[in-house]
Amino acid sequence: MDAPAIILRFGNYAALSLIAGVPLFLWLACGAARGRTELSRLRIPFALLLALAMLLAVLGFLAMVAGMTGEPLFAVDWEIASLVLTATAAGKAVLGRLVLLAVAVPLAMRAALRPLAATGVLAAITVAWAGHAAGGEGVTGQVHMLADMIHVAAAATWIGGMACLLLALRRPEEDAVRPMLRAFAPIGGATVGLLVVTGLVNGAMIVGVERFPLLLETTYGRLMALKLAAFGAMLLLAANNRFRLTPLFEHRPGDARPALRRAIRVELSIGLLVLLLVGWLGMIDPTAGI
Repeated sequence: MDAPAIILRFGNYAALSLIAGVPLFLWLACGAARGRTELSRLRIPFALLLALAMLLAVLGFLAMVAGMTGEPLFAVDWEIASLVLTATAAGKAVLGRLVLLAVAVPLAMRAALRPLAATGVLAAITVAWAGHAAGGEGVTGQVHMLADMIHVAAAATWIGGMACLLLALRRPEEDAVRPMLRAFAPIGGATVGLLVVTGLVNGAMIVGVERFPLLLETTYGRLMALKLAAFGAMLLLAANNRFRLTPLFEHRPGDARPALRRAIRVELSIGLLVLLLVGWLGMIDPTAGI
């Protein structure tokens, strides 16, 4: 296990999920005008997050080159690095991501909600360009790539939504929370549906349906089972928020607020664990040992 590379992949996924998910959720949940007002509160932190994402993208790229050459992270063979950057799908994905993140900085400073949401989603789905889906060919490969990109965007929306709710719950105004809570149920339901469908498509494309029964015999399969268990725990927490805590907040916000904050913290933490597992899974041959 290459722990530093896995941590870098996790950092990239977490940062990109917030960059795509926060403005997209605010747009969907609050509308353009109210969402822009909410985003304006986050301009400086969001710009810093974009800078961090660019740094992580560069470090992740250097780690990838180091893995190819067997050299230390910062002892870079720039000739090989240049070749990887311009001639491989993974390199082009990093280059495209850096351009999109740079474009997003002035958009964040202006709280330009819809352009920022679109740019953030495009930056996030670059991870699919360098993942298992990148090896596909023809129509099958295109379907796999599309499913992977939708999967990334849906996951980012869910994680970004939880982050928005957690930030809103820190403020005393109840009106800052209610629209997001009310919108989270349909948005969360849609994202869960997309995650399930695209996850099944990705699994069938990567491993093959006929190999599913053998997966638990492999490291990839056991990690995937852990990821699915974590996803199931998130669903249970989301159901508790939707059917118990959200109605309670409507009638007794003072009583519900602490419980909601705790529940969303736990749900978001599990979501970050899922991203860590995704980073690890991306470095394993899915069919090894089958």
